[in-house]
Amino acid sequence: MVKRVVVLGCGAWGTATVKLVADNVKSSKEFHEEVYWYVRDEDCNGRSLTTWINQEHINPKYLPTLDIPSNVSASSNIQKVVEEADIILVSYPSCHILWLVENVKKFIKDGAYFVSFCKVSLKNTDVCKIRYKT
Repeated sequence: MVKRVVVLGCGAWGTATVKLVADNVKSSKEFHEEVYWYVRDEDCNGRSLTTWINQEHINPKYLPTLDIPSNVSASSNIQKVVEEADIILVSYPSCHILWLVENVKKFIKDGAYFVSFCKVSLKNTDVCKIRYKT
């Protein structure tokens, strides 16, 4: 059975991660060719970021010079992205990890793996309560 890899996080680091993963799963029989990508629902030049990514295959807000492979499917529905995932790659600022875990844990199937690409250690969890609210 092929494994599904998903990426959470749509900043420059997440964009680079999703490109690397999407390029590599194409040539593997071990992984599903389509890579799901959780992208926050935000506007960029009058269009949603997910629309830019799915139609134009670029992330104009965070890494506009990088072409996103056509086997990437972006969604702002976090449940849709993670519920079938076998491997969840997290490219989120560390101060938002607690928010992320709280919002995905109920959708994750048993046996799924988390791989973190966080760049900074978590020092003050109060920061998380300010930026993201469910």
